[in-house]
Amino acid sequence: MKTDRTIHTRTAREAHPNCAVRSADDPLGLGLESDTSEDGTTSITVRDGLRFQGYQGRLHGGIISLLFDAAMTHCLFANGLSGVTASLNIRFLRPVISGRSITVCAQVEKQKSHLHLLKGTLHQGGELKSKAEAKFWIVSPAAGYSE
Repeated sequence: MKTDRTIHTRTAREAHPNCAVRSADDPLGLGLESDTSEDGTTSITVRDGLRFQGYQGRLHGGIISLLFDAAMTHCLFANGLSGVTASLNIRFLRPVISGRSITVCAQVEKQKSHLHLLKGTLHQGGELKSKAEAKFWIVSPAAGYSE
């Protein structure tokens, strides 16, 4: 798939202007940034940690789910696609410590017509803490985008 910062920015702005994870304009938004590498992997790094706890000192599983969903959505944006989550399955392997740096990565694994399969990982301190698999239903390509 073709990835490009301009395509990502345009698609995100048009399809998802009030993203709860990335929007700096939303006072409740997390204001995080995503980055897409040459191989198409999109990552969201939380450098100073998040303070949304479930159990004492542990990042809430719902926040982990939100971060996976956002990384996968922005992975599609980097390819000029806009999609909605059809399913999201997360395997929580180890507790994620709140307040510490984490990186969530996502990559398109398969495409079949309007359905895309994405996989993701969450690392903290170099250790795999959780992984996810999701299906996204593609609702529209970016305006003016073609392969």
